[in-house]
Amino acid sequence: MDLLSSGPERPRQRASRVWRRRSVRLAAVVLVAAAAVVLLRSTVDSAPSGVARSTVDNSGPAIPLPPRPTPPYDRRPGRTPIPEPAQTGDGLSGALPAIGGPDKRAAAAAVYLVLGRYCLDPGGYTFTLDPDHDGTREDYHHVDVLVFRLASSGSGPDLRLILDWAGRSYRWLGFLNLLDGC
Repeated sequence: MDLLSSGPERPRQRASRVWRRRSVRLAAVVLVAAAAVVLLRSTVDSAPSGVARSTVDNSGPAIPLPPRPTPPYDRRPGRTPIPEPAQTGDGLSGALPAIGGPDKRAAAAAVYLVLGRYCLDPGGYTFTLDPDHDGTREDYHHVDVLVFRLASSGSGPDLRLILDWAGRSYRWLGFLNLLDGC
């Protein structure tokens, strides 16, 4: 009996049981990523370097931007081409080249391959990997991926991908908005 609360003493295992829940861990990762993005945005000066904010002249005529190229971008130098995805309903899915795995390194490389195909500047994004758990260790056979834009205001993930191990490589699943680029 606990004398101060006059009730039975509760075991301290409740916190560890809550932490084992995938949704709690995912929420914690998203909150940390959002806080990091907000912190980064608050430290960046949006004025051009060497120019005070008050001297920037925006009164001139707007110059039209050149049309933005559309995906796929994986044929650019330094990127690895991946096979054309299949479309099913509002989803896209496709195979990826064998890059080792299933482990954290291979899952991250798989995400970079998909971002390299659909994002003009994949370096402007970060992502979280949330593998399945068997109770004691992470299992990278099935991985949920949340992709965040580094320059956004922390409003949440911009993309969601799912990676599934297919024996020798990952297969990925995403949504049709990837076709517009990221």
